[in-house]
Amino acid sequence: MLELGTLPAELFDLVITHLVASVGIRKAIALRIVSRCFNAAILEAICARQVVDIHDPNTPDLAYAMTDQLRGKIFLAKSRLAAAKNKYTYLSVIASVNQALDILTGETSTKVLRHRHVSVAQAVNIVQDLPLDSRMEAQNNLSGAIIIGDLHLVKLLLAADESSTALADVNENTPYFGRPLTIAATWGHAEIVSYLLDRGALPDLFSSTRKSGDESKWENHGWDPGDEASIWHVASYRQSPASALRGAVLGGYGNIVHLLLLPEHRTTCSNLEYLRAIVAGVRTGRLDLIRTFFQVMGKGLSEFKGLANEMIWEAIRFDQKEIVQMLLDEGVDVTAYPDPDIRTFHGTLHLAASLGNLSMVQFLLERGADVNFNGMGKPGNSAIEGAAGGGQEEVVEFLLDAGADPVRALWSAAKEGQPRVVKLLLDKLPDLIHRPDECGSAGSQALIKALLACNLTSMTLLVQRGVSLTEGYEFSGLLPMDIAKQGSERWVIDHMISLGAEDTPGDAYAPSSPPTIGGVRVTEHTWEWVGKY
Repeated sequence: MLELGTLPAELFDLVITHLVASVGIRKAIALRIVSRCFNAAILEAICARQVVDIHDPNTPDLAYAMTDQLRGKIFLAKSRLAAAKNKYTYLSVIASVNQALDILTGETSTKVLRHRHVSVAQAVNIVQDLPLDSRMEAQNNLSGAIIIGDLHLVKLLLAADESSTALADVNENTPYFGRPLTIAATWGHAEIVSYLLDRGALPDLFSSTRKSGDESKWENHGWDPGDEASIWHVASYRQSPASALRGAVLGGYGNIVHLLLLPEHRTTCSNLEYLRAIVAGVRTGRLDLIRTFFQVMGKGLSEFKGLANEMIWEAIRFDQKEIVQMLLDEGVDVTAYPDPDIRTFHGTLHLAASLGNLSMVQFLLERGADVNFNGMGKPGNSAIEGAAGGGQEEVVEFLLDAGADPVRALWSAAKEGQPRVVKLLLDKLPDLIHRPDECGSAGSQALIKALLACNLTSMTLLVQRGVSLTEGYEFSGLLPMDIAKQGSERWVIDHMISLGAEDTPGDAYAPSSPPTIGGVRVTEHTWEWVGKY
């Protein structure tokens, strides 16, 4: 197998740039191109050089593109590098737990070991700078035994041993994996869940990223949609979902949910955790579990402010039309949008369009959603702007035919580095660039947005279709070349000149740092990565 990581840096960069530019970094990750073609650790090298942080929730597109399996493979590959293990504690944890499990189980099958190792790696939380004492190591090993579903080993690691003070505990938390009961429920090991409950595991203890059990942030201080925005912004449901109940729901393990809801095991925590379990049930399409939770609480949907909106957004995100319909029947607004504007989406239709879910877009429009709805009245908040900025060509075409504003679509596509959508719009509506606007023309504003996004293809398309480099900029008094010289790299300025722009007097000022679109640092080597393809 070709080890691209051993190539000279210049050649490596050329290969990676060509690969990712061909399809876009989101699709490169989603299609597992890296894991199919060469060592998965190389993807981490891509991210380290050109992506802000693929694991940071502030880069949602990339985070959601990465699958559980690929995430585990990357972490596993890194955990086998001595330098990386010394730098990041969580990688040392992966390596040590897998080594301990191999020894304790005596497993020799390469296939089984590979599967186990990836499972442990994809379950670990990224926690740094926490000392690993013998007790935490024992707790981590117990976590690993639970993850791989080895009940015999779980019993062995929880066995009393008077000669040792470093044994694992049925209720102890490890910031790298969570609590035993939560792990077992999340991974769907019903026998282990039952055993842990019999051993005294407490369902109302939540997992935390701290060494000691500080669950204060999970206590009920009222249902605050603002807080929920950060809680639910995760790529993988297996990254310590805080409670055993929520972990079981997210995994779709109804048998474990019902076990945890038995009177003798039912959590005594606040209603807040039940509400989060309801949102988890939306994600997995479990109407039966949602109804069960309301029954357990003895309350209805209308008694919790903001819950209905959380549910409909989650249902749209995970394409659960049956639940969307149930909520609409309950009186939820088909145009529900975040207010204040604290999300990356701006309402139901904007969310569906941004995700490229054409059938959901059709579903919502058929039920009364306004194609041009903009709840906050801000640029970028309409459905077609979400679709155009996300490179969702099929949805853009559908929304145009439904009466959406094409000018907003053009601006969004140019701003977010989506030249395929720019071309689609210009092919479908040749006069679009000449439509007047309070700041000039639609085309001149699109060119400025493409310039600021450093997207050479969009800039070229717009100029070739008739957007002027010198006329239509009276409102700002700045020509595109003036704007480029006030904060663009030389390669963007040179491209402007190649398109026919005249160089203007004065020095050019490069930006202090490259602009960022969708989590990608836009440079001369990566500007093509931003688009959907």
